[in-house]
This record gives sequence, structure tokens and C-alpha cells, in this order.
Amino acid sequence: MAIPEDFPYVPDASAVSGTQLKFIVSKDTDQNLRESGANLEDRERDFARCTEILDWGVELLNEKLAKPKYAGLSPDKVLCKFRITLERNFNMPSAYQDWILARISERFRWRG
Repeated sequence: MAIPEDFPYVPDASAVSGTQLKFIVSKDTDQNLRESGANLEDRERDFARCTEILDWGVELLNEKLAKPKYAGLSPDKVLCKFRITLERNFNMPSAYQDWILARISERFRWRG
């Protein structure tokens, strides 16, 4: 699966106290040390999930925008409302939400 260059890289959250420079690494299934969040399988899974949510969101917004109640909303208002939907229904980093919203804007040709 080809992950586009603009898909966000979201490392796992880690914290280590102290003043010395530290690198957060973990062992993969082959016992190799990897940077936290750099697992290709995890990125592919996250990308596939975001793509599913994107497709669902486009379908949902097409249905909503066909209704008179939503037809007059500005693109910014629609995106704001959809961000709230993402926050309420999906546990994901805000970088993924931003990526999904940008793709929705592209699909609806709302922004350059």
C-alpha cells in the first residue's frame, strides 16, 4: 500500500525525565530497535483507517448537503461540524483529523 507523502507521521507519545538527550525506541517482533511510531504496518493500518473514514465522511456530507438545512452552510462551517463528528466518534490524533478534512476539501473542491 502506497502511503502518500502528505499523510502525517504521528509518533507514539513517550516521556522520559532528565536533562540528557534521549531517543525513544522500542523492539519490533524481530527484536530490532525502532523509533517509536515508525512501524510501517502501523502506518499502513492508520492510513487505511483514515481512508475509510474519509470515504464515509464524503458519503455522509453528500447526504447532508442535499438537505435544505445544510445546503446553505459555508464550507468552513461544514468542515467545523465534521471535525466535531470526528472528535466525538473516532479516537485519533488531530493530525489525522486535519489530513481527513483537507482531503474532504479537495474532494468537494472547496479550497485550493
